[in-house]
Amino acid sequence: MQTHVGVGILSLPYDVHQAAGKDGWLSILLAGFFMQIVIVVMWLLALRFPSKTLPEFLPLIVGRVISVLIIALYIFFFFMIASQILAVFLSITADWAFPHTPSLVFAVIIKRLQST
Repeated sequence: MQTHVGVGILSLPYDVHQAAGKDGWLSILLAGFFMQIVIVVMWLLALRFPSKTLPEFLPLIVGRVISVLIIALYIFFFFMIASQILAVFLSITADWAFPHTPSLVFAVIIKRLQST
């Protein structure tokens, strides 16, 4: 999580500028607003089903077939986020902190830290 926040803070201004130009501040405000709505909905669902996890209470809300699809998309989303975090982390680390160290070394170190 710390890597995600650190990488996100470092890369957000550039990424938003590339996509939205000088009106990027509006994109950030809208994304923040919609994320707050998602957080409140998830919080209310967690209050409604306090002893269950998302895969346990989702079939109760939308049915088994749709819940399997949503959970698969959820897993895919987090896989993509983890891949993006690793790519940006390696890029920033290689460009700024250790420009002469191969990115593969950082990938091995991160993998080794996750397994301990």
